[in-house]
Amino acid sequence: MWRSKLPDTLEKGTTLESIVEVKGMPNRIKWTIVHFRPPEAMTLNGDGKGGVKVKLIGKVRPSPKDAEASTVSFDVHLGGPALFGPIGMVVAGALKGDIRESLERFKQVFARA
Repeated sequence: MWRSKLPDTLEKGTTLESIVEVKGMPNRIKWTIVHFRPPEAMTLNGDGKGGVKVKLIGKVRPSPKDAEASTVSFDVHLGGPALFGPIGMVVAGALKGDIRESLERFKQVFARA
């Protein structure tokens, strides 16, 4: 859920705020676009409450199997003090599970049948 108004245009340096929920616990994340090369790639760095750090890298490439299709990939890097130690490992595991679920929903919505 976006907390800030979405800008009319996106570019390197644009900032946005969202709420990211993991296992029912919301965290406000301030995102900054640090790399922007439409329509091929975008990287966002996120800073959340409790020192949570997130890097989201999205890429779009032509599909090697279908000239009319694209391959979309997302890499998510997590860090910060909240993700260290035994509790941090549980949180990181929950985040990975939630991210996988979100990506599966993304595929269901956007992949061709």
